[in-house]
Amino acid sequence: MDRRESLRALLLGGFPNDPAPGATLPEREETHALITTNSFRSRWETLPDAASPGEAFRAWPPEDWLVQEGELLCRGGGPDRTVQLLTHRLSEQEGAFILSTQIRFWMGAAAVEAGWRISIAGGGVLDVGVQRGGELFIGTVQSNRIIPGEKLQQPVRLLLKVWPLPQGGCHARLTALDTYGNTLCVLKSTQYGAESWQGSIALLSHSPVAGDRSGKEVSFRYWEAAGERLVAQEHPE
Repeated sequence: MDRRESLRALLLGGFPNDPAPGATLPEREETHALITTNSFRSRWETLPDAASPGEAFRAWPPEDWLVQEGELLCRGGGPDRTVQLLTHRLSEQEGAFILSTQIRFWMGAAAVEAGWRISIAGGGVLDVGVQRGGELFIGTVQSNRIIPGEKLQQPVRLLLKVWPLPQGGCHARLTALDTYGNTLCVLKSTQYGAESWQGSIALLSHSPVAGDRSGKEVSFRYWEAAGERLVAQEHPE
């Protein structure tokens, strides 16, 4: 499968029911339009064990992140563990974008939430992801439905799609799926405007207390992104 086919599978196969029947034509057109826009995909499966995340990323703290069996592993529990993407960012231009990753909480881990952190260009951060208790969250908005505990013992795929609304603002939809593509939970929000969806993007592992670096906290199998708001930036030296 080449890059274009992989991106098509992400944007169309990844959202089998999004937009749902009855969605407006502009929403359907936006989903297809993303196929031809900027895109990014991690390549951790090509790196040897114990390697750093790669030149496209900045890990903090660096000693807590390494590649293991083709996945990016956070092995030290603690507040605000992040891996920032250096080659792309979310711009201020209008348009939709999509983020996708597969997350796994490991047994005995201290981490209480994992997902993405957007460092907003105007200041502040917006965190999006899943809590260890099974709730999805977009900033301060949490899902009423939770992912069953037995499902969280397995890898969970997270898909975030954000697109502008005709009347202003943005619609964000966060979907959690199991490894077979079955929907586990969905959270929708229009609370955050376009200004909150611009800036640098990072993977996030967060726990209130530090853990033992010899143990596994959270692993990320891959990270994919695409959309009109996703733009390439000069790679820092």
